[in-house]
Amino acid sequence: MSEDNVYFGKPITREIWGNMANIILIYAGSAADFALHPENHWLFYTNKLPSNPQERFIETFLYNQKLFFTPVSQLPRVVSHIRQIHSAIETKRARESSHKMISHTAFKDVFSMLVDYGIRGYEYLNRRKLDPAEKTEYINDIKAVSDMMGISGFPSDDDSFREYRVDCIQNRLQANEYTERLYEAYLNDLGETRFNIVRRFQAQFIPQRLSEELGLVKSNAFSLLYRTYPYVHHGFLLRLLMRVLLKKAARQALYKISQVSFS
Repeated sequence: MSEDNVYFGKPITREIWGNMANIILIYAGSAADFALHPENHWLFYTNKLPSNPQERFIETFLYNQKLFFTPVSQLPRVVSHIRQIHSAIETKRARESSHKMISHTAFKDVFSMLVDYGIRGYEYLNRRKLDPAEKTEYINDIKAVSDMMGISGFPSDDDSFREYRVDCIQNRLQANEYTERLYEAYLNDLGETRFNIVRRFQAQFIPQRLSEELGLVKSNAFSLLYRTYPYVHHGFLLRLLMRVLLKKAARQALYKISQVSFS
């Protein structure tokens, strides 16, 4: 079979990134990680994410999603384009200030975030644990992207990934001078009602230590809703959830990968 007819991404990866709700969960978890990462000051250089968090996150994740549905023959070109964009920004900032390039550790931390929240989202929505083989397939797809970007050393199996992720959570993801600024940006973008819903969800979904670092508090009423949703979620409830959580422009962006209209 020609590589033009073979898509990158194992079935479990394509299932994770082909699911509208799962992408939203990755977005919600990642918003917390970014706020705690020691290199989050990079987000304020272009200011694209702080100025419009919803659309920027969704734009980024839709691009990530595209990777796993790209013919193998075209993947190196797509990944190279992503790396060139980052390199251009890094080089420009380095000329203007004393800031160093984005570290390889930071890139790997972001990839670990996509793995962790992709798995958490899948297991939450499908009410089943992925087995070690499925996790390893997903981890290796993310690793392949990392390697193609020139970021070596990303874990290649579930055990080594868990070790890396725990180290990241315990030693690198901490409140810093940009944490509050990012959450203020989320508040301004979402509005108070949506913002509070996202915080309630994050308190249930992200690792406990990160929830504590962000001062998130679990609500008994929301906990019941959180536990119930995977048993009843379907098209109508998903449309309702999108209307509650996302602005119209963000819903329209997500429509690109769904047969269900959220506009």
